[in-house]
Amino acid sequence: MVTLKTSWAKVKKTAGVTGRWHDNRHSWVTDLAESGEASDETIRQLAGHVSKQMLAHYSHISMEAKRRAVDALVAKPALPAAGAGGTPAGPAKDPAKVTVLN
Repeated sequence: MVTLKTSWAKVKKTAGVTGRWHDNRHSWVTDLAESGEASDETIRQLAGHVSKQMLAHYSHISMEAKRRAVDALVAKPALPAAGAGGTPAGPAKDPAKVTVLN
C-alpha cells in the first residue's frame, strides 16, 4: 500500500516542486484571502479554523494585495458623512490628495 507521503514525494519529484504538503493549505488560504471574494468568516469555515489567530497564521497576504485593496478604497467615491440635522459634514476628500504609506 502506498502512503500519501510516498505519493506526494513522487508527485513533487516529477513536477520539480519543493515544499511540504501542508504548504498547500497556507497557499490556498492566502489565495482565498487575496481574492476579495471570501469573507474572513467564510475562509475560517472552509479551512476549519476556529479563531482569527489561526486565520492570521495561515494567510500571508502580499504587499501587492494590500495595495490593491487600498487603491480600491481610494478609487471608490466617498459618501459624505451626515452632520447635525442630517446635513453633509463637508466635502468628500479628493482621492488625488490621499497619501498611501508603504
